[in-house]
Amino acid sequence: MNYSPPPKKSLLFATHLLIGLCTLSMLANAQSGTKVITDPIVLPAAEKFMANPKAVGLSIGIYDQGRQYTYHFGTTAKGKATRPADSTLYTIASITKTFTALLLAQATIEKKVKLDDDIRKYLKGDYPNLEYAGQPVRLFHLVSHVSRLPFAFTELAGKPGYSREDFFEQLHTVRIDTVPGVKYQYSNPAAILLSYILEDVYGKSFEGLLKEKIFDPLGMKHSGIRLSESEMGCMATGYTAQGQPDTSSYIQMGAAGGLKSDISDMLLYLKAQIKEDSEAIRLTRKESWGFEMGNGSRYSCGLNWQLITKPDGNRRIFQDGNVPGYSSKIVLFPAKDIGVIVLSNTFLPDELSELAETILTGLRPQDRL
Repeated sequence: MNYSPPPKKSLLFATHLLIGLCTLSMLANAQSGTKVITDPIVLPAAEKFMANPKAVGLSIGIYDQGRQYTYHFGTTAKGKATRPADSTLYTIASITKTFTALLLAQATIEKKVKLDDDIRKYLKGDYPNLEYAGQPVRLFHLVSHVSRLPFAFTELAGKPGYSREDFFEQLHTVRIDTVPGVKYQYSNPAAILLSYILEDVYGKSFEGLLKEKIFDPLGMKHSGIRLSESEMGCMATGYTAQGQPDTSSYIQMGAAGGLKSDISDMLLYLKAQIKEDSEAIRLTRKESWGFEMGNGSRYSCGLNWQLITKPDGNRRIFQDGNVPGYSSKIVLFPAKDIGVIVLSNTFLPDELSELAETILTGLRPQDRL
């Protein structure tokens, strides 16, 4: 079924909603005594994004040298007059992988594991298939997309009833086709496998580790993979590129892309990533592989983070996440003490990236990479 633009009445409502939001946003900034510098940048960029007939809802969080701003546009579900809010939950897709990598970094600091350990050290049973020419898959390969594990376990993964046992049964069928660590291949099973390893190392559930090691220390109270009934009421309905509702809970994606969060929690995470006060966060910047981009800039893959380092040492650190009904992007410049997180309940990855770039370029035009 093809997606058709909403009727004029809906467009009129969306226009009035956007105008009202703009007014409220500027009023809130003025009342707080903060100089209004973000509205002239954010509002036109968001308006352009929302003008896309596929766009449904949008939340934006900005951290700028100690100041925080949030913006919300559109609706949480088609046919509803409910604008997203700071407490609206979105699936953040592959940004989840940065949380998984942070847990690995923490386990490394706690000396539970070593980044270059052969993963089979932590697996039950024999896996002679998880090596090539005597070179094993190592833990850090699982967070840098060079493990040579496949993009997905396509036949069963994601279906109801798919279990941990099913996962390891399929892991036995994997064939590593080259030396791990030298050739890029995006892999969701790699992140899921890492979560199982961490569960065994700590003797705790992956969600329990997220809460203990990340959510509680940062004060993130509205994030998780499995949501309660009340939390489900805060969830924005996702929509595919064809405009159809995305009914998946993404629970089976787990550590690879199943995390749900809201803009307030993600601002806490963004701030922590910018400040880099945590030894574990600093470890996630460790380069697994990279290449020179020209003009003195270097691209590198950290532990599930992408980095671009300019000749002056200024780093742009970023990651995005996309599943059929949601798109997300996080970008930060630690040296400049600034970052942005954007969440949408529509699959619009390119448009969302453009939105994030427009905001950052407007706030720090000299720092565009």
